[in-house]
Amino acid sequence: MSVWGRLAIFGHFGIDLTGPTGGVVRVEDIVIEDVTSVFLRNMMDVVDVQDYGAIGDGITDNVAAFEAANAAATGRDVLVPEGTYHLATTVPMNNRLRFEGTIDMPDAAIFQLTKDFCFHAYEEAFGDETLALKKGLQALFNFTDHETFDLGVRTVNLYEPLDVYQAVGNRDTFAARRLIKNGELRAQNTAAWDTEEVAQTASYDISVDRKALTNVTNIATIKIGFLVEGTGVGCEIGLEVAQRQSIGFNINTNDAKIRNNRAIRFKHFCVLSSAGYIITGNY
Repeated sequence: MSVWGRLAIFGHFGIDLTGPTGGVVRVEDIVIEDVTSVFLRNMMDVVDVQDYGAIGDGITDNVAAFEAANAAATGRDVLVPEGTYHLATTVPMNNRLRFEGTIDMPDAAIFQLTKDFCFHAYEEAFGDETLALKKGLQALFNFTDHETFDLGVRTVNLYEPLDVYQAVGNRDTFAARRLIKNGELRAQNTAAWDTEEVAQTASYDISVDRKALTNVTNIATIKIGFLVEGTGVGCEIGLEVAQRQSIGFNINTNDAKIRNNRAIRFKHFCVLSSAGYIITGNY
């Protein structure tokens, strides 16, 4: 922000007069200008979003201000001062950001960080580790330049199950591999993680499809993440019947190589269906 403030309308100035008493002075055509940018702002290593009209009241839409500050930065950091800055729509930022304040966005809007795409940056942006994880995953699956979301050796506490499909919000197919690395997701002991059991009746015929159950009484009661068990039902069948993902991972092709992985707190490491695997060095 300039020394005049963002809302300056009038300026006050003074003139020191020296010389004999009774002299006549004529003053006309005086213009008061803010020249802060000449000697200060362009020499700084940050661009302040407030200089471009951003207001951190949690209500005003600051998309235009953030985009203007991002365009003006040209490699410098973009500063988000103290306050809560509402962004009503998706905003891509291709310069690094410094956060003193926080960001507020609708669930469907994406905050796309290009230069500092990592969990730490999203936690600073949103001030909440669970929301930071959701917004980071949303950006990960919607930006082709990023294939990895680095947690930065952090443990992120989850107080309820996280549905990645719901967090991403706008995609149900993905053409490229995405990776969350270098951290831990830890389920906290809350009621949201309490075990829920349901009993349903279904049919299973290995001669028809050895991976599917049919005639399930009420498929809606089998929620995402449920482990399905029963006589003659293997783990893969139970997890694929309702189009669910396995707790660890599934493989349905030949000759997969599973090497040097580490998995903790999973009931099942993997579900294999086919042949010719190499499984070595896993913990």
